[in-house]
Amino acid sequence: MEGRWQTCAAGDAYTTGTPRLPWLGGVTAARLIEALEPLADVVHTEHLTDPALWGRPIQDERYVVIARPTTSAGPGS
Repeated sequence: MEGRWQTCAAGDAYTTGTPRLPWLGGVTAARLIEALEPLADVVHTEHLTDPALWGRPIQDERYVVIARPTTSAGPGS
């Protein structure tokens, strides 16, 4: 489960002493799927917009992506 919530400032670490996150403030579903496509078969994407999931209406993008590693044989296989 991931989302795009835009609450982290640019350059912030997740917590003190950790490296910077690759997508501060989350990542859009489209960008995550783009990053996964060379590595996995995206099986399902569902936007999680129901306020019952969060206890309130939301304005940001929240979703789940289900992906499985590709099964195609790569070089040297």
